Amino acid sequence: MNLPQFGSALLLAGLLGGASSTVLAQDRVVIYRCTDASGELTVQNDQPCPKGSRQERRVMESDPVPVMPPAPSGPASPPAAPEPVGPLVPLAPMPQPAAAAVDAAPPPESGEPPPLFACRTWDDRRYLHDDGSPPERCAPLRTHGLDGSRTGGAGAACEVRRDTCEAVSQEDLCNQWAVRLRDAEADLQFGRGDAGTVAALVERVRTVIAGSHCAP
Repeated sequence: MNLPQFGSALLLAGLLGGASSTVLAQDRVVIYRCTDASGELTVQNDQPCPKGSRQERRVMESDPVPVMPPAPSGPASPPAAPEPVGPLVPLAPMPQPAAAAVDAAPPPESGEPPPLFACRTWDDRRYLHDDGSPPERCAPLRTHGLDGSRTGGAGAACEVRRDTCEAVSQEDLCNQWAVRLRDAEADLQFGRGDAGTVAALVERVRTVIAGSHCAP
C-alpha cells in the first residue's frame, strides 16, 4: 500500500469514529403477526409465531438518536463579588410616651339627687315624697243620727282631699333626702307600715344618696 492510500484510510477511519461518537446505531424491532387455526390474530415482538399459525414478519427500524458530546469543561467562574454596603444609618429614637401630668384631674362630681317634694295632708301632717302629685285621700266626715246624736246607727262618709306639695329648694335638697332616710329607718325600726314596703323604701333612698353629691 502506498502512503497516499494509507493516509486516506486513516482519514476515513477518523471520520467514521467521530460519527459513531455522535450517532448511535439504529435499533431494529421484529414484529410477528400470528393467525391461529380459528382465525384469532395476535401480535408479538421478537418472538416467532407458534407452530400451526400463519406468520407475518415485519422489521421496524427506529430513528437514530444523536448523542450530544459533553460540554467542554471550562474554568470555574469566580464567585460573584458581594454588593458594596453603604454607610450604616443610625435608627431614629423611638418616641417616648408623654409624661403623665403631675396633678391628675379631679374625678367628676356625682350628679344631683332627684327632686323631692315637701307635702302636707288635710289634717296638717307633713311628709316628704318623690312625686308632686301624691294619691288622693279620703277625709272622714262626721254623721248624725235621726235624733241628732253622733253615735246612733249613723253611716260613715268621707270627703276626697288632695295633699298639697311644694318642691324642695336645690340648696336644701341633700338635707331633706337625709331627713327622708331617717324617717324611713324609724318607720322600719318601730314597725310602722308594711315591713317589706318600708324596707324597700329605705334601700332606695340609700341608693339615691350614695349616687349623688349628697353622699357623706
